[in-house]
Amino acid sequence: VALLAYVDRPSWRTAGWFGIVFLMNGLTNVHWFLFGSFAIGVTALLFVVSGVRRWRALIVATCVAGALLVPFLIPYARVAKTMSRGWSETKSYSATWSDWLVSSSANRLYVSLRDPNVNPERRLFPGFLAIVCALAALPLARRYPRGVTLGVLWTAIGVLGSLGLNFAFHQFLFDAVPGFRGVRAPARWAEIAYVGMAMLIAVTIDFVAQRRRWLAAALPLLFLVELDAAPIRWYRAPVETPDVYRWLATQNVRALAELPMNTFESEYFYTFHATDHHKNIVNGVSGAVPPEFAKLSALSTSSRDEFLRELRRIGCDVLIEHKPDGDHAFRLTSGGPVPVAPGLTTGFFDRPPGLRGKSFFSAYAVSPYGIGGASLLFEDGKVRIPMFPIRDHRFAVELPHRPEGVPVETDVQVEVVDGRGARHRLQYYWLTWE
Repeated sequence: VALLAYVDRPSWRTAGWFGIVFLMNGLTNVHWFLFGSFAIGVTALLFVVSGVRRWRALIVATCVAGALLVPFLIPYARVAKTMSRGWSETKSYSATWSDWLVSSSANRLYVSLRDPNVNPERRLFPGFLAIVCALAALPLARRYPRGVTLGVLWTAIGVLGSLGLNFAFHQFLFDAVPGFRGVRAPARWAEIAYVGMAMLIAVTIDFVAQRRRWLAAALPLLFLVELDAAPIRWYRAPVETPDVYRWLATQNVRALAELPMNTFESEYFYTFHATDHHKNIVNGVSGAVPPEFAKLSALSTSSRDEFLRELRRIGCDVLIEHKPDGDHAFRLTSGGPVPVAPGLTTGFFDRPPGLRGKSFFSAYAVSPYGIGGASLLFEDGKVRIPMFPIRDHRFAVELPHRPEGVPVETDVQVEVVDGRGARHRLQYYWLTWE
């Protein structure tokens, strides 16, 4: 849109707006920076060929935006020297033509088009209404030359790009253009196609509005019905800061590591809580795994002594270990790990089994101040059910059926209150009550 504004009204002001959105697109997501830059470049070239002149201001604005992006792209360039996507990994995330007829598992209308054997990244079906409205715009090319031309261009770029290593287009970019070898899921080119389809759909709706305004107003409502994916499942981040991270925030730490390492959810949890303590961590999560992290992850389960030596070698001086009996912190010294950070309130919520009829929930909680009580929370705390102490710092409750006010698909977690009255929420899980 900013590019079109500049084409219509070439000025430093419209060029500036283009530079701003180009910069923000690059800062937001590297995929969109690569894919969007290509699509925008082809679009600008189309206008150059068609005779549009006065590009100096836009070129300057784009160069300024590019220069501001450089500090953020340099780390990617460094990482690319030690890590790159393998052909087989990228190909597995490359769409096929048939993937464009596979519906998202969240869509409630096209259940028959779901295919659990297709990777979720490659379920690209945009909906029949979108396809019909996009195709309906093609005969209107004379009336809406720019909208149809650009809509077809972006749709074609996105569809062909989504085929990844199954088609020559992305194969060339993968082999020849810096940055594209780092793209794990070429199927995400589909977002460019959806933008192109949106242009074509807009053309159709504008044409219809000039003849049947009520029908043009109804089409967006029909899209809401067709693309129904409600209710949207929101993943809730923990609100409370665990005691171990409160303590960590007050310490002088060069770098820390946390165990267990590289389990299904652990790295997301550690990275999220780094916003509580703001210390350097060796943990993390990415589609591309650094060699050092892979080494540490392997050592953490095979040789504790070698693991600790490697942590000290890279400058790590604190180790946080999360165990069923609580969170433990150690200073890493030449003489071995030294326990620190006493007085932590901690706990663990056992993952509940499948929910049919009677359902049993249990949790472990310990605190130097004692545990005053524990509650089972559903629906982000809207439904609270007391838990009862059983043995060895454990709390439990058995529910004969799904509680009133709790939907079939729900979140559940445990909240404990220590002897000081401080509240601590433990893990949460998404559950389906069968």
